[in-house]
Amino acid sequence: MTHQHSFRQILKATSVIGSATVLKILIGMVRTKFAAILIGPTGMGVFGILVNLDGLVVTLASMGLNCSGIKVIAEEDGKQDPVRRAQVVSCYRIAVGLCAIVGVILMAALCRPLAYLSFKDTTYAWMVAVLAIGVGCNIVSIGQQGVLQGMRRIGDLARVGIGMAFVSAAVAIPCYYYLKINGIAIGMACGSIAGVALSYYYVRKLSVPFAMLSAAEFRN
Repeated sequence: MTHQHSFRQILKATSVIGSATVLKILIGMVRTKFAAILIGPTGMGVFGILVNLDGLVVTLASMGLNCSGIKVIAEEDGKQDPVRRAQVVSCYRIAVGLCAIVGVILMAALCRPLAYLSFKDTTYAWMVAVLAIGVGCNIVSIGQQGVLQGMRRIGDLARVGIGMAFVSAAVAIPCYYYLKINGIAIGMACGSIAGVALSYYYVRKLSVPFAMLSAAEFRN
């Protein structure tokens, strides 16, 4: 019975995540279609570079914290110790917040050299600076999703993913329409802010209180 139950759980989780991924891809295709029409080939090129730059800085600033955090949270969640679980989740969220601050500072401080390396022109430096907000929000959002995944809230994780894709498209398309190429970074940043709010809403539903930690507890 245990093996059958585990198999059903795996099958259910796979189907939920798979369905959510398909929906996110479809929403992304709609967003890309509107972007191609509204901002043209040049705008699509700028958009692609900014997306890659965002992903690079997020990866560097988060330092693999999401993967290790999910593992630790899942282990503590399985022990059914609410106090220890709250401490681990709080420690993880603090670390994610620090990584987000590092990402924002890094992106904002290096906006001109990053723009030159990416575009061979510092004209787009302001877009890179605006994208710093998106980088910080994306790190926080990924961290929030890590909490959901670690505590096996697969349904909520799927809802967050679909919701973020939909909100990002709903925010970005008007930015493309009214601001054209200048709306690319603004749309990305606003979509990331909405993603943080959405992921925070579902994490709050977990009812895991924030635990005050000493410096020694945080290091451990």
